[in-house]
Amino acid sequence: MNREVITKFAEKDKIVGIPSEKLRQGSMTTKTIKAVCKTCNSGWMSMLETAAKPILMKLLAAQPFVLTPESQKILCQWITLKVIVGENTDAHDAAVLPPERKEFYESRKIPEGFHIWIANCTAMEWQTRYYRNAVTLSNAPIYIKNALAKNTQSTTFGFGNLFVHVMYTNVEGVRLRYQFLPAGVVHRIWPKIDEDINWPPPALPSLAAWDISQTLNKMIMHPRFIYVP
Repeated sequence: MNREVITKFAEKDKIVGIPSEKLRQGSMTTKTIKAVCKTCNSGWMSMLETAAKPILMKLLAAQPFVLTPESQKILCQWITLKVIVGENTDAHDAAVLPPERKEFYESRKIPEGFHIWIANCTAMEWQTRYYRNAVTLSNAPIYIKNALAKNTQSTTFGFGNLFVHVMYTNVEGVRLRYQFLPAGVVHRIWPKIDEDINWPPPALPSLAAWDISQTLNKMIMHPRFIYVP
């Protein structure tokens, strides 16, 4: 059974409604979102899946190997694809800008607002888990009334022993840079770092994984941000 948690906010200190949990039959890996044309699914997306598969198989099983910068780039492109497609679970909450989607489609360029971390998490509750939160933020003192689209999102998922956390924003001036603790357990792989990663690192505890998944929720409570519905 796959657990999907979607949380929507509207005010600085209040959640609108109760966070919804959707239970789906089967693994998260079999979840289908009807937002991709047949040509793309069987074309460039299939090629990316094929390129990422040997890397993912080692990560999912926590097999010892060296994750090279080249492998990290392929992995980041695969993760970016999953995040962009995953936005279509609720299209009204999509945050990645259309021009960035188009550029990723044409050249696999990862949008500049993406930040990606990975970890080795053996906790059972994170073997097939997906958590996403999308909000609209402003760091200006006055909210622009017509700025209705979501512009910031956080996506966290567990896929076997692979734990992935992604944060994205297209708000100018907002910096999403974090060093997650414990050190040496969570690795940032985007923006790209030209260093090998010896895998697997020490296992990420379940509570630490959940705390990381709540990073955006904690960040938006900061007084410099303004909530909009």
